[in-house]
Amino acid sequence: MELNPYVFYHGNCAEALAFYEAAGLGKAGMTMTWSQGPADMQMPPNWGDKIMHARFEGDGIAFMAADTPEADEGHRGFSISLGMTDLAQAEKLFASLSNGGTVRMPMAKTFWGAHFGMFTDKFGVGWMINCEVKQ
Repeated sequence: MELNPYVFYHGNCAEALAFYEAAGLGKAGMTMTWSQGPADMQMPPNWGDKIMHARFEGDGIAFMAADTPEADEGHRGFSISLGMTDLAQAEKLFASLSNGGTVRMPMAKTFWGAHFGMFTDKFGVGWMINCEVKQ
């Protein structure tokens, strides 16, 4: 069994995936636009070039993504959590992914012995980075 979140965007999925790639999180693959779907598929007007389905993969991570009109309700009730062991890489990824977003908890040492931070990226997706550091 494998758990893969499916993250929905409101017309800016391609921009979000390019942002995640530039941050060093991984690469988007298996991307299909709405115009590549079946001719009888319901598609929002002028959304032919928007993402109907994409799979994003990186080192130990995978999630699916798409553009959908319902995504304008926002990303509520979840955060994508990244577990890491390289503090320099964790801090770099935190800085890259939170750029343009809202930091809810800066990356800092915690009472459980890890370095941890939370933010919402500029696309409205919540992220948590937890870096277990050897004592």
